[in-house]
Amino acid sequence: MNNSAKNKNWVLLANWKDLSMQNNSTAFYLGQTILGSDGYYCSDYMNVHVYINNMYWGLYLLAEQQEVKSGRINISEPEDAETEIGYLVEYDSYYEFEDPNNGGDYTFECNYGGKYPKKENGSICEPYNIGYTIKSDINSDAQVTKISNYLYNAYLIAYYAIVENRFYKMNNTYSGLVGATLDYQNAFDCVNRYIDVQSMVDYYIISEILCDSDVDSSSWYMDCDLNPNSFKRLTFEAPWDYDTCMGIKDNQYAEGIYAANSGNPWYCLFAMSDWFMTLVSEKWAEIKEYKVFENSLNYINVYKTKYESAFKQNYDRWPKRITDGNFELF
Repeated sequence: MNNSAKNKNWVLLANWKDLSMQNNSTAFYLGQTILGSDGYYCSDYMNVHVYINNMYWGLYLLAEQQEVKSGRINISEPEDAETEIGYLVEYDSYYEFEDPNNGGDYTFECNYGGKYPKKENGSICEPYNIGYTIKSDINSDAQVTKISNYLYNAYLIAYYAIVENRFYKMNNTYSGLVGATLDYQNAFDCVNRYIDVQSMVDYYIISEILCDSDVDSSSWYMDCDLNPNSFKRLTFEAPWDYDTCMGIKDNQYAEGIYAANSGNPWYCLFAMSDWFMTLVSEKWAEIKEYKVFENSLNYINVYKTKYESAFKQNYDRWPKRITDGNFELF
């Protein structure tokens, strides 16, 4: 996996909600194909049978831990209490359950300054989730302040550029904005200074294809590196948690434009921009040229045949999964 990279931390995904047991693997396949084509990270994966003390526990998807490591999310790791480090952040509606004083992760809230974009139908995209969880190792409140300021101001820069055609840049500490009318010729250049727009394009396309029900609540990752020697803009990568995607969740209607009309303010905001949607169209044409959709459907069929006996063995172990179903599914 991952070119035989050696790492200590791995994850076993049960795919409990997904009777096909193919949603996560298909999502990772698309992530590696679409994000990977532009150099962004997506977990590798492999089906494995799990035995504990010679007792069979079923078929799981072995995946990589979403973490800051070389070969995974490659950003600067923390040293002492310095703030100019790399940060891995999850948009996370469960942030309130974290307690850094009791072994949990650090969190912060971001209300985007009340600057909410409009959805396709004209309604305001006011998010019900304003929480973020820092998934990389940090050790000070100053680091929380640093990344929360950067994230907040990056969003505002994008909002002003896309909605109001006003250009700003961050001050030297990323704690505020200053006017930058003369620094940029267009909105793309302004936004792309602090946000890796291509990563947003790729992640947005994946979200539209998969219609991920968590896109406006959790398991939506981003990272940036504020080390001046290895500065990396806010980058959207490391897609995760797709067991209820592709329309299988109850009351989730996966038709038409999905991600842009979700409660995710980042997607709603960028989808308002003509230049962003032009980039989406160009990337869409590229993946069509390389037959990504045909290859994905073929991948699903091959995967289904290859693991048919393994799926049966899993459900022989967990028969109630089929007879009892899952409350989130139709």
